[in-house]
Amino acid sequence: MGIDATAGVRTRLAGNAPLCAALALYEGAPAILTEPMPADYEVESLPSIIVGEPILNDADDTFTDNGRDVQLRVRIYSKHNGSSIAINAVAEAARALLHNWFTPTFPGGNLLASLVSGPVAGPTSDPSIEGRLLTVSLKIKEA
Repeated sequence: MGIDATAGVRTRLAGNAPLCAALALYEGAPAILTEPMPADYEVESLPSIIVGEPILNDADDTFTDNGRDVQLRVRIYSKHNGSSIAINAVAEAARALLHNWFTPTFPGGNLLASLVSGPVAGPTSDPSIEGRLLTVSLKIKEA
């Protein structure tokens, strides 16, 4: 069984009712999406979250256990409406859920540690959209 860090992070975020209530909807559910993005998705005034694929996925083995050091990015986007309050609140809520998170039930292993950098300004190519970026570092013991 492989480690699915993207699914684990998405599940953690989607399990939080207050966070989900602050998000736009996509196909009737809170807009917590994974890469690749659906072709028909459009950014709305309420924030949406995109959980990226790992940008780092290194072995972190010990003599007796196999482990992984995984890093991925969580991006939050919304249409700029004159205030950054909503997107900042969603970014901080996502950070709080993922920072120092521990769970023995992680897809493909046990999550031993989780650290988050950010939020910082996220990349956008459309000036009407604002973004926030979190970098999530996970230490996982493989099952």
